[in-house]
Amino acid sequence: MQVMMTDPDTEAEAIPPERQVRAWRRMAWPLRAALYGVALLGLAGLVAWTQREDIARNLIGNELEARGIEARYDIESIGVGRQTVRNLVLGDPKRPDATIARLSVDVSGGLFGLRIDQVIVEGLRGYGRLDEGRVSFGSLDKLLYTDSQEPFRLPRLDLTLRDARVRIESPYGTIGVKADGQGNLRDGFKGQLAAIGARLAYQGCALDRPSLFGTVSIADERPSFRGPMRFSGLACDRGGVAVGRSVVALRAEGNAALDRVQGALIPAIGAIRADGFAARGLGGRLGFVVAGKQFDGDIDLALDDPAVAGLGFRRFDAKGKAVARLGGASPDLRFEGDLRGESLVMARERLVGLDAAVKASARLPIAPLVQRMASAARRALPGSDLAMTVDARTRSADTAFAIPRLSLSGARGERLVGGNSLSVRRVGDEWQLAGNLATGGAGLPVAQLRIVPRGQGAYALKLAMDAYGAGDALLALPRFEALWNGRGGLSFTGAARLSGPLPGGRVDGLALPLQGRWSQAGGLAMYDGCQTVRVERLRVSNFVSGRQALTLCPDRGGSIVRTGARGLQMAARLSGPTRLQGKLGSSDLLLAAGAVRFDFPGSARLSDVELLIGPAPSGTHITAGDFSVDLGGALGGAYADAEATIGAVPLLLTRGSGRWSFADSVLDVQGEEWLLRDRQAPARFQPLITDDMQLTLADGRIAVTGILDEPQTLRPVVRVAIAHDLASVTGHADLFVDALTFDDRLQPEMVSNIVLGIIANTRGLVTGQGRIDWSAQGVTSSTGRFRTDSLDFAAAFGPVTGLAGDIAFTDLLGFETAPGQTVRLAQVNPGFAVYDGLISYQILPGFRMRVEGGEWPFAGGRLLLDPGMVDLVSEEPRRLVFRVDRVDAAQFLAGFDFENINATGQFTGVIPIVFDKDGGHVRGGRLEVIGDGGTLAYVGELTYEDLGTMANFAFNALRSLRYRYLVVEMDGDLAGEVITKIRFDGLSQGEGASRNFLTRQVEKLPLQFNVTIAAPFLQLITSARSLYDTQYITDPGVLGLLPGQVNNPGPGNRSGNSTTPAKPGIQPPESEDRP
Repeated sequence: MQVMMTDPDTEAEAIPPERQVRAWRRMAWPLRAALYGVALLGLAGLVAWTQREDIARNLIGNELEARGIEARYDIESIGVGRQTVRNLVLGDPKRPDATIARLSVDVSGGLFGLRIDQVIVEGLRGYGRLDEGRVSFGSLDKLLYTDSQEPFRLPRLDLTLRDARVRIESPYGTIGVKADGQGNLRDGFKGQLAAIGARLAYQGCALDRPSLFGTVSIADERPSFRGPMRFSGLACDRGGVAVGRSVVALRAEGNAALDRVQGALIPAIGAIRADGFAARGLGGRLGFVVAGKQFDGDIDLALDDPAVAGLGFRRFDAKGKAVARLGGASPDLRFEGDLRGESLVMARERLVGLDAAVKASARLPIAPLVQRMASAARRALPGSDLAMTVDARTRSADTAFAIPRLSLSGARGERLVGGNSLSVRRVGDEWQLAGNLATGGAGLPVAQLRIVPRGQGAYALKLAMDAYGAGDALLALPRFEALWNGRGGLSFTGAARLSGPLPGGRVDGLALPLQGRWSQAGGLAMYDGCQTVRVERLRVSNFVSGRQALTLCPDRGGSIVRTGARGLQMAARLSGPTRLQGKLGSSDLLLAAGAVRFDFPGSARLSDVELLIGPAPSGTHITAGDFSVDLGGALGGAYADAEATIGAVPLLLTRGSGRWSFADSVLDVQGEEWLLRDRQAPARFQPLITDDMQLTLADGRIAVTGILDEPQTLRPVVRVAIAHDLASVTGHADLFVDALTFDDRLQPEMVSNIVLGIIANTRGLVTGQGRIDWSAQGVTSSTGRFRTDSLDFAAAFGPVTGLAGDIAFTDLLGFETAPGQTVRLAQVNPGFAVYDGLISYQILPGFRMRVEGGEWPFAGGRLLLDPGMVDLVSEEPRRLVFRVDRVDAAQFLAGFDFENINATGQFTGVIPIVFDKDGGHVRGGRLEVIGDGGTLAYVGELTYEDLGTMANFAFNALRSLRYRYLVVEMDGDLAGEVITKIRFDGLSQGEGASRNFLTRQVEKLPLQFNVTIAAPFLQLITSARSLYDTQYITDPGVLGLLPGQVNNPGPGNRSGNSTTPAKPGIQPPESEDRP
């Protein structure tokens, strides 16, 4: 309140002028005063006592009323020298702007009126709000803020504050202030000030639990403050800024007019973090003088363990003078001083980055150079010191940095980087750079960089680097220039020449042009047009090529090399078809590709690739429709749509796909899928597949291993091991059949076309091995031996069970054997079962089999197979002639389980069978009884119906016959009806027949029986067994075992109908069942 802060020199002005005049008039009359003095003093004292409340109310209340401040209070005491009120409420009683528990004002009188000597404020509670940069206390603003233009000066007043507290609301948070103190406001006041907030937030940043505690004193009208400012943390949404618990010691002193403040800050800032930056703390001292709109600072600050982007220092000092002139749109700032970083620290990721650079270049010619630079940097950079002198200024939008001296010194004192006359200046949006930099020492490349301004923010860069070598690698930059255009773009041109090692080889004289541009928005872009890369000599393993030149062009538009949000990328293609010639050991090598594209990260892709090692007729020839090389890792890639032949070997690998790799001078090719075909026509075997083929090329030798499977069943057929010498063009292939099992899923014709139409329904196991040798002139030999212990199958002449034996090939690829190959057959059934047979044969060129003969014990006699020739692939009819020698009729019938029929006699004869495209046919088959004939009797029970007296009589008479002559003739189709003619005569009744007068008379007659049977031959002979064995089918037409049949049913589909039309019956069949 103004009344509390009034200067005593002006207190007389508070007494109305009329009262002053009357007082002086009374004093002018001394006599009257003498006479009435006592009375007047007594009267004045009485009036003052009786009107004390009015006087107090006039002193405090008049002032508040004059200011327009609503107030309520209780009078505690009114004395001549002190006036005290209680419960003072200022402003709206419901929401007061301030309250004072007790207010005392000491007043003294003088010749010029009343004077306030002291104000005692107890229990002040103020409520303010920060609004538009000014703290408002509501109605009390009329006391705090005036329109006076007079210089500020503290009032001459003794002030005592006891437990004064103010609460200030703001958009940033709430602040509480507490003050206690006592003394004259111009000289001698001392007190304590405390301010605290829970959380203050401003533009995305938040200060947690800020506080200010200190001592306030005033001496000779100069206020001062000493005390610490603390906060528990600072965090900002943007930039990831975070500051830990901190204390800042503050010392400040102002002048009488409070228009100049000087002092010092001694910070003890906690851990600091921001995006990409971290420091353990900030300390030092900042002296300052603030006068008007100018700030002068004396800076001596240090960051502990600052780090950014994996690089940091143990300590970073800034010492110098700072000046800031405030006002206007932006301040003018200047710093002159020294910056020093002590003991460079490289984070683990930086060291890992060096290792990563070494690893990434391990297979490149620059590998030794990168290794040397990385080792030198690892030794020299950690612990190095950075020092620079800086003169930095900013004015409006202009910024200028002058660095007259810069150096980076290694831990041992050697200079690593040096600079002089460096300057960076920004005018508006333009940046200007000039100066000189040099690198070198401690094994680092020696280079000089000159920066020359070109006007309007542009400058040129000229780099000169001495040849840098390591081991057998050498890099030279004979020319490199760059131009900064002043608008955020850099263009450069130059050339590099490189020699160095490759995985398993070396490159010499690689001439690489350098051309490109860079901008912050667009990143790096190199080679907008085609560029020619030349190499003097290239060696990979034992492959050597001479001078070569390749022209690279941008692919898919744009530049060959570019960087951006996705990192480094490269897209290029060779300008046309490519041919690379050289030597692989002593063999010529030609590599051709129709198109070559590079895509990094990713792979290089080659299409229509052709590789020829050695001379064309006898060389190794490999093609691939698609071939890729992985970029950025181990040397390797993938291939697809590949074919391969090795010399004159009559095998073709096709439809190949898989992965390849090259390491330690060894080429390794893994086959995920390959198809093996016979190069000869017609093919001798069906295509086979493999998914585990492995090819290696090392020291001029090719080795191939793999297991070949049948494509439909994926069952292993043969295991292959191939070895080929490129220099001598010789090699061999070992073939192993470990356990080839034929069953319902896998049949021989699925492995080789040779057996198609020869055997079917095969079951059993085959083992064996073979070998093929070759030279530059072709296959020199191919042999093999294969064996089965038990093989069942259906042949053209009937089903075979238990075939066992070896087959030795003298020409495995030609499918030829030596004479005298034998197999044993446990059972053969050409319509009747024969057991324990032996067949001798030889396989001749042209897939012809010469049957040397066959023999089976049969029904007390023999069944013989005549020698003959069978063409295994021709559609010509195949003829097999079986002979029956002294077969016993009783044993023959017993073999068919005809239990109700007895027969005696011996038979001999021939059964020729012809197989052609229409099926199997019996042609002129004839069996004839030899010796004295035999008997034929029915011994079973009669089950027929009663046929009448005469018919029953005839059957009983003929149920047993003796014959002297019997001939069986057979002709017809095995798949249809066979006409069997049975003729026998010389008949008489046998044992068990019904004899009477009539039969004895008939027996004297010369009777001859001619019986013709028209019936399906196979059904007639095997009907009994086929009723319970559905697999026992001997129809060779159904099984595709006939010449000219192209539709082989294959496994699981052995049914089929004969295409031979049915012949008319010889006689109509009986309509009723007969015995």
